Amino acid sequence: SDVVGSFPDGITSSSWSPDGEFLVVVTGSGCVSLLTLNWDLVVEHPSDETCTNASVRWRSDSKSVFCGQI
Repeated sequence: SDVVGSFPDGITSSSWSPDGEFLVVVTGSGCVSLLTLNWDLVVEHPSDETCTNASVRWRSDSKSVFCGQI
């Protein structure tokens, strides 16, 4: 299999959107990345401490994603 990307700081949380079109990934450095079904990067954002070691959840219509401590 081919490697299509990597997360050198590791993945602390991830979640597929309810419609299966997007994957949100939170890295060990707190960066939040939104990827398509084909692993294309849509957006990448540095995050504050809210998303570091946090859970991520999607709104049921797949239009918003939330992260936070549980």
